[in-house]
Amino acid sequence: AFPCYDEPSFKATFDITLRRPKAYRSWSNTKLKSSDATVNIENYMDDVFYTTPVMSTYLIAIIVAEYKSLEDNAIPQQLKYEVIARPDAIDNGQGQYAYDVGQKLLAEMSDHTGLDFYEVDANLKMTQAAIPDFSAGAMENWGLLTYREAYLMYDEKQTNYNSKQLIAYILSHEIAHMWFGNLVTCDWWDVLWLNEGFARYYQYFLTNAVETEMGFETRFITEQVHTALLADAANNPHPLTNPGVGSPAQVSGMFSTLSYNKGASLIRMTEHLLGYNVHREGLRKYISDFKFKTALPINLFESLEAAAKEAGALAEYGPNFSLVEYYKSWTEQGSAPVLFVEVNHQTGDMTVTQQRFNINTGMSTSNSLWIVPVSFATASKPDFTNTKPTHILSATANVIPRGSQGDEWVIFNIQQTGYYRVNYDSYTWDLIIRALRGEDRIKIHPYNRAQIVND
Repeated sequence: AFPCYDEPSFKATFDITLRRPKAYRSWSNTKLKSSDATVNIENYMDDVFYTTPVMSTYLIAIIVAEYKSLEDNAIPQQLKYEVIARPDAIDNGQGQYAYDVGQKLLAEMSDHTGLDFYEVDANLKMTQAAIPDFSAGAMENWGLLTYREAYLMYDEKQTNYNSKQLIAYILSHEIAHMWFGNLVTCDWWDVLWLNEGFARYYQYFLTNAVETEMGFETRFITEQVHTALLADAANNPHPLTNPGVGSPAQVSGMFSTLSYNKGASLIRMTEHLLGYNVHREGLRKYISDFKFKTALPINLFESLEAAAKEAGALAEYGPNFSLVEYYKSWTEQGSAPVLFVEVNHQTGDMTVTQQRFNINTGMSTSNSLWIVPVSFATASKPDFTNTKPTHILSATANVIPRGSQGDEWVIFNIQQTGYYRVNYDSYTWDLIIRALRGEDRIKIHPYNRAQIVND
């Protein structure tokens, strides 16, 4: 629409005026300031929009269409939330679900981040726009979010429940971008996960907070963690922080399963490492410190570490544990480890070794190391509720006491909060298999049963 430096770090404010036929309406990122007849051009109007917040160019959007609006206020300057679409779709009530649940999701995300969407900039409003033919599926343009019509319009008589879930979690994804991507933007596409990893994470967990019956917390395991681990097991998976990205093809390649699914999986792992409240405080600090700016991964890591130190959340991991180095070990190299657990059932000692996993060869020959938070449950202590890691593994081989002697199963990675695979010695596998075939299987968390099958 206009010449610009179309890179995320070039942020500016924009004053937009749209000239349109009288029979049409127009929308842009901010509220409509005025609408006047075009001078010397009959049947045309000039729509002037309020100045945008400081933003990246890729988030600018304009719509001129014969659309109707389901809105919370008919006065443009007072508008906060609306859903726009073809007149028939609005008249038939197909925008009502997006209108209702979208406002709940927006309010929940505002509370979670500690920064209300409408207080970010007085000129912002939230328009959810349904586009009949939109190949991208959805786009997080600031204040004017666009969706393929099937991802926004809901008909109680025609839309199945799976499609309703799609609408809810795509709304969550795009709404999350208002903070992670729009307000705080990745400095360059080589760290795209700072945008898309968080959006994918909230796609599941923001939706789960509002539409609890849809089961998105459970779906995250198989749809995100397992798919990410599979993609990461290829011969040369790209790291999340991937210096050297420059060409359009390289930029496009960063919009991958890894940037989205792995990014979200690592965010979930870190939340369980720090605890929900501490993690949230770290994210709030990150957003507050870098709003209207671009950010690098180190900015996120240091914000989380500062919140964790203030809360004393890292003390149990020892004086040498660094959250910054932990996160770097997962984002600056590709792939993921498999932990091999060999149990001495007489002493209860468990020797745990880590090695890079490769889908083609099983084990990779590369000397990769990760800082791995681990947790485990046993037959005598089958507690799968406490997901706080008990040990941090940073060496190739580590010895961990199981806390019991004698033959009993042990299962690592409670609720599969950690982003890694687990293998066991053959005898321990036999004990796990016996438990899964008997009444003890109900003691093993469903997420771990899914993990065992996937591993």
